[in-house]
Amino acid sequence: MRKKILKMSGKWDGNAFAVMGNTKKALRDAGVGQEKISQVLDECTKGDYSHLLATCVGALTDAGYEIR
Repeated sequence: MRKKILKMSGKWDGNAFAVMGNTKKALRDAGVGQEKISQVLDECTKGDYSHLLATCVGALTDAGYEIR
């Protein structure tokens, strides 16, 4: 299966809320259930900005995205 490519530049703008919102949308588009999405977003808030990014990238990769 070919991975979907996701570019985390431009509309992602580096703002934590924008990153979380775009992650939520991408996970929905990938067919991830709401419970899992809520878990990911909850985990994002348990650390610093680096933790947020690592959590989002991990979830997006697990959902089949190739992050660029």
